Order: sequence, then C-alpha cells, then structure tokens
Amino acid sequence: LSGSSGHLDHRQRKALESVAGMSRFMFGLVEDLLDFSSFESGQVTLERHLFDLASEIADASEANQLLAAPKNIRIEPLGQDRLLIHADQFKIRQVLNNLLSNAVNYSRPGSLIRVRAWQRDDTVQLTVTDQGPGIPKGELDRLFAPFGRTSVRGTAGEKSTGLGLAITKRIILAHKGKINLTSFPGGTIFTVHLPGAEE
Repeated sequence: LSGSSGHLDHRQRKALESVAGMSRFMFGLVEDLLDFSSFESGQVTLERHLFDLASEIADASEANQLLAAPKNIRIEPLGQDRLLIHADQFKIRQVLNNLLSNAVNYSRPGSLIRVRAWQRDDTVQLTVTDQGPGIPKGELDRLFAPFGRTSVRGTAGEKSTGLGLAITKRIILAHKGKINLTSFPGGTIFTVHLPGAEE
C-alpha cells in the first residue's frame, strides 16, 4: 500500500485495503480476547504510578485523529492542562483508545468528538462525547457485556469485536472507578470516574 513494490492501480489498492482492514480487525480481536481472558481469570495486576492524565488524553486524541480524518471528524480535547492520577498508565491509555475509537466508529462524518477531564474533590472525571446516532434505550445494557452489540452500526461500516467496552469497564472497576453513559438521538456521552492522586 505504501508503493514500495511499485504503482498500484485502483483495483489493486482496493483489494489490499480490504486485506489490511481485515488484518487489523483480526489482530484487534486476538488482543481483545487475550485481555478479556486475563480479566476473567483474575490474573490482571495493575502497575500503578503517578502520571499526567491530561498528557495521555492529548496523545490518544492525536493518535485517533488519524483514524477520524477519513470521515472528516475532529477530536477536541478539553479540560485541565495537568491532571495527576495514580493508576496503571498502559491500561488507562487502553481505556482512552477504546472510548475514542468507539466514538470515531459511530460518529457521523464531519462531526465533533469532545474529550474532557477535570478534578472534582478526590475524583477525576473523564467524558467522551460523540455526535453519532445514539443507542436505543433498550439496548444500553448490552454495551458493556462481552460480545455485546447493538443495532447501531459504524457509520463507515466499521466492524467491532464486541469486547472493547467490556474490557474498558473491567479496567475501570479494577481501579475502583466506575463508568456510565447517556445516549440520545444525536449523541452518546461516556463518563468515567477514577480516584484522584493523593497529594
């Protein structure tokens, strides 16, 4: 696809893009299955240390902006410039990427995704808000279930393993936090609460 093996005509490029997309999906599925089995077997250990959540949000927003660009979706990080938490940095990064990639998949082309984080008392709150079609009220309980899917489809035909949000919830619960969502026609808001860093 990079052209390193020579020029590709339109038919060849479309075929290779299809192979690449399916390969990424299969790779993601294997990773999700390994992560989920670790949580289910109780073999997950958190490697907590102090880090800046605001910096992680900026990095995750920039990385997912590459995925959002073909749909002309803009990701806008907001909130405090510095926000320290004591948590497993890799797993919190996984939470951010799961929530942002999910928002990109289900957002309308040309829309806006807002990521906001702030400290409230001894809790850090994070919201990811998209401008997608929303999720029917009767299907909300499926979202955090393993392999849970709703009738809503990705706006560009994106495939889902059905494990990303289930893993996200387990990571947050392991940190003694909680996650919930509000959905309505025209958007969905995921809200995460995590314990803040002690002084």
